[in-house]
Amino acid sequence: ITLGDTVHPGSLILDVGQGEMAIEPAPPGGELSVHVEFDDEVHDLLESYEVAPDSSWTYELRLYPTMPGLQALFRQIMGGEANAAIKVRIPPDLPIDLEIRTKQGGFEADLSGLWITSADVVVTQGGFALEIKEPLREPMERMRVHSRMGGFAAEGIGNASPRLLIVDTSMGGADVGLEGAWRNDCDVSLRSSMGGMGVRLPKGVRTTGLEELHPDADAELRRTDVETPLPLLNFDVEFKMGEIEVY
Repeated sequence: ITLGDTVHPGSLILDVGQGEMAIEPAPPGGELSVHVEFDDEVHDLLESYEVAPDSSWTYELRLYPTMPGLQALFRQIMGGEANAAIKVRIPPDLPIDLEIRTKQGGFEADLSGLWITSADVVVTQGGFALEIKEPLREPMERMRVHSRMGGFAAEGIGNASPRLLIVDTSMGGADVGLEGAWRNDCDVSLRSSMGGMGVRLPKGVRTTGLEELHPDADAELRRTDVETPLPLLNFDVEFKMGEIEVY
């Protein structure tokens, strides 16, 4: 499907089970598009596209397996295809609320230079890789990541400059890179249970709330030789049966 006839803000909801997904910027002049490859004997695809009176829109894709796991495995052994693949391309001039839900699968996302107003990610029994190599068109309002029984790596979150960042993991691991061009303050909530999380701090920011994890992390708060206050990352950290390490 190609949703190229809109310039209005919208919501993109991607709900995928037992599939792989790639999200990337559209080429110059490109449109918002979602391309799906699947076998209808293995997966069921549902799509909906609604436009509100204010011209904002919501597109939702649901792709979930209907074939039992052992049968799908036997199908693969016999040379059949049981996997599903989704490719999403997003133009940089379209403001989008992005929601991703995956189960027993994963995705790779490059959001560099896009206009993502918020991002909500829920991953169960899977993993993902996220990178933001260039600043978004506007700072993101919030980014929320909930990971269960899996792991993920995120790089360049500072280039998204979310005002609220929530990372919540259990029974897995996470590598969270906060590097990038922070343009505003951020409230950062980190939660880890039965697993581990590594967090890389950026340069050129102030931090608070990390005294117990990293004694020197909040040193920038004591600086008085900066005319314009640096962005403040205010951390709230909690973990059990695991650890959160700050670098």
